Amino acid sequence: MLRPTLGTCLGFGTSEELDAAIAHARDALQLTHHVEHIVALSTALRCRFLRAGNFGDFEETVRLLDAVPRPTFKDIGTASLVLHDRHFSHERHWVQLAAWLESQGYRLPARFRPGWEPSWLKDNSFPLSRSDYHAAKFNRISATRIEDGATVWLKLAPVDTAELDISAFFISAPLRFDARNRCCPLLDFLRPPLINDKPFWLIVTPLLRDTMDPTPETVEELARILLALGLVFMHENNVAHRDICLNNTMMDATRLIPGGWSPFVTSRVFPDNSSTGQPLRVNSRSRVPVDYYYIDFGLSTRFPSFADRQLVVGDIAQNISVPELSKRVPYDPFALDVRMYGDMIRRLQYVYCGLDFLQPVVERTVSDNPAERVAAPEVLATLRSVVASQSKASLLVPLRERGSSHVLAWMRYPFRLLANVTSL
Repeated sequence: MLRPTLGTCLGFGTSEELDAAIAHARDALQLTHHVEHIVALSTALRCRFLRAGNFGDFEETVRLLDAVPRPTFKDIGTASLVLHDRHFSHERHWVQLAAWLESQGYRLPARFRPGWEPSWLKDNSFPLSRSDYHAAKFNRISATRIEDGATVWLKLAPVDTAELDISAFFISAPLRFDARNRCCPLLDFLRPPLINDKPFWLIVTPLLRDTMDPTPETVEELARILLALGLVFMHENNVAHRDICLNNTMMDATRLIPGGWSPFVTSRVFPDNSSTGQPLRVNSRSRVPVDYYYIDFGLSTRFPSFADRQLVVGDIAQNISVPELSKRVPYDPFALDVRMYGDMIRRLQYVYCGLDFLQPVVERTVSDNPAERVAAPEVLATLRSVVASQSKASLLVPLRERGSSHVLAWMRYPFRLLANVTSL
């Protein structure tokens, strides 16, 4: 997994030099309350938070930046940029942000930098240039971290959500060192200019990949995913996700797909600016370690302590079948997570064969009565128990979608069994 972004922090040198810079910035701010002193102090505090994880530094950074007026695209000189007619309307703000992002240490794909033209208009040739393949969503785009060339995701998070706060909380010390922490790592956060007159935070995260792409080969590999995505750590730290589903889980696939992949053409890799790309080389999940993460804390709620937990309201989620979701009637967000986790398993049972052994977990989590659902530690204990009760032969069965034969996967089955025996 990538380390936090430190490129803008390199000028501070050692931890002692960074502490001295923070003290100096505080003194300057006390003398004159100028914007540049606020920005200098907030930048130093942000760097110390990314390095050491002191959550107080993060909270002070946010408070300081809230006191600084946000610039507009006119202020940074990009309001008049003319888009190419091959750009979509929801890509406009990324083109306007490109130069500013570069000043912050992140380079957008060529498609979003001023002067880009589609390759077929420049030389009337096919296949397309690599730059033509890149696309963006309104709130998400891939970028290159200039300090080390790593590919990262940039995500716009509305300031009226807890997404940045919770993402920062989970990389604070000591939580960042807990091996049970399955929450998407925050690498950096920025305060971009106003977009459509609205304020956002810009969150930087690693380039993760959909958990089920490629599909796990065996029942055991799928069971490992479910075991890794336990809710216990989040709930122990008084965070309710409130939107648990497969779409909100991702994996660090750097070992699974060591040659990398294109962020928006995920079935191919484009080495040396190749225009057509190459198929991915995929290892087996049974042979390399794969880390799985929860993402998207835009609907989540964090409470200061167990004693401070409260009921919540809200009916927005990807899984809207949960009966208690409501804008008016309060409900327990932790019981909601348990139901959504159970529904996620139930959905997998519907799609794939051979998962009936997970039924005890489903039965303990999906009751329409929240009071009848078990807590997260009991969910994990039940899951561990039912997986442990299965024979190795049954866990090595190919994971098959209902209605499909998977002849090749079945042909590999005896070799998996043999490999397992010889490794004992």
